[in-house]
Amino acid sequence: MATPTNRPYTTVTSKGPWSGWKTSPKTSPKPRTTTSKCAPGYQNVFWNLDQKAWAYKTLANQTYGAAKVKRPTPTTLTTFANWVNKGAILHCATKTQITKWASRPNKPFKPTSATAVKNALCNKWGKTMIKAVCSDKNGKWLIATAPTWKGKPFSFPR
Repeated sequence: MATPTNRPYTTVTSKGPWSGWKTSPKTSPKPRTTTSKCAPGYQNVFWNLDQKAWAYKTLANQTYGAAKVKRPTPTTLTTFANWVNKGAILHCATKTQITKWASRPNKPFKPTSATAVKNALCNKWGKTMIKAVCSDKNGKWLIATAPTWKGKPFSFPR
């Protein structure tokens, strides 16, 4: 099987613009990939396919290599893959980021379980926004979200 030598895009880094985060190329100051070589009218299709490929690769990475903490179960990874099939966006977040987003004044939040993290994020952005949450093999959190929030592309705050 021949390997392609002239790829239609280039990857900026293996971690993406914000440690694995994906945002719309229209709103992202540093998109993970460039779509300059796409045929006219195909940039949105390219971005959707690229986003899904990145999400599947992230999920596949959970299945091999060393794990600092407990890996997601095969059932959990299948659930996340099904959410990605339906159009959900996959995000990676650290415990510090989750604490920052979920804390309320005079009530700090410490992420201890996927259920607690999902409930805290649902309280902030709504149950229809946060689809699934689990910890990854490196101790970060994988979060599947709806692609839009209040009619705009969704991106967690920095």
